[in-house]
Amino acid sequence: MSNYELKAAKVSEFQDELKDALCVVVTDYRGITGEQMYELRKASRSQNVHIKILKNTLAKRALNGTPFSCLDEVMSGPVMLALSFEEPGSAAKLIKQYMKDVDVLSVKGLSLGDHLLGPDQLNVVATLPNKEQALSMLLGTLKAPTTKLAQTLQQTYSKLAYALNALIDTKAN
Repeated sequence: MSNYELKAAKVSEFQDELKDALCVVVTDYRGITGEQMYELRKASRSQNVHIKILKNTLAKRALNGTPFSCLDEVMSGPVMLALSFEEPGSAAKLIKQYMKDVDVLSVKGLSLGDHLLGPDQLNVVATLPNKEQALSMLLGTLKAPTTKLAQTLQQTYSKLAYALNALIDTKAN
């Protein structure tokens, strides 16, 4: 297999991964040690986040034609890409958490699709609720009007009962 075919296979494989990705975080990993990278990759496997390090030319080719093509702007220097698949914020959460321990890691940009977000948006994306949290928030929102109506109706009957008891007490005295 020629070198060109190997590179084309890498690009194709990365494009296939990008099709299923919900979020991509681009970071500058200059200065990170091998042990720190090992720990990051180990943590990423448990959260279903894929860590990719490719040459920028290959990564740009793979990004071209995908919803994440906007990341082309921040692809300069040594970059590491973190892709999340199950939850949109899982890659951002992993990188944010890991940046606390490894101060040389810095975010260049991230994307949830067609829009490029700056490094300052990492916290916003990292705090996105997961699927279960979002469903419970939706259920709470849907349940609130019914609960409020039931409480209001119950209070009406309670107030009527208190008023009748007060009336009986005043007539008894």
